[in-house]
Amino acid sequence: MKFPATQIDFDNFRRILHLNPGRGLIKSADPKEYEKRRIIQEFQEMNKFLDPSAFMETHGIILQFLSRFLSKEHFQRTDKREIPSKILDAINHIQTHLEYPLTVELLADRANQNPDYFSRIFKENTGERPVNYIQFKRIERAQLLIITTDLPFHEISIKTGFESLAYFSRTFKNITGLTPSQYKQKNKAVEP
Repeated sequence: MKFPATQIDFDNFRRILHLNPGRGLIKSADPKEYEKRRIIQEFQEMNKFLDPSAFMETHGIILQFLSRFLSKEHFQRTDKREIPSKILDAINHIQTHLEYPLTVELLADRANQNPDYFSRIFKENTGERPVNYIQFKRIERAQLLIITTDLPFHEISIKTGFESLAYFSRTFKNITGLTPSQYKQKNKAVEP
């Protein structure tokens, strides 16, 4: 499920960053790294030193984010079928290999399926063609890196698997409606 972010979402995200300094994905933007138990435990340990009001406000903001996904019109599915494991594997592979070349042929080969068949099944289960899904996830990761790091755009383009900075910038603007610079300026953390 996905929802367009509102201005309130951006403001809340900036507020979480302000309340929780030093908890960005500075060490790595790779989910294989930051989803490890050790990293999660380090972040949990940091909670012991967080002011109780900041801790509670952070939890409240996270609950606000989650609540959008639980509304009846979005959460109750009439279609009870499960996503095939080959599609789930492809989604995981995409998410953990965004910096590498990803093609429909590669994903179909991993699933031992014909690329056209794989693409059709992928779209049935995600709502997007694999190529569009990959581009969206790359830009989503780029947005995270722009907001949470000080990496230059050419490094972000490399870390998100784009062949060139120009292609990255073009794709970024097509998906977000903003250039990477405009996005960074618009979402710059505001110091209170």
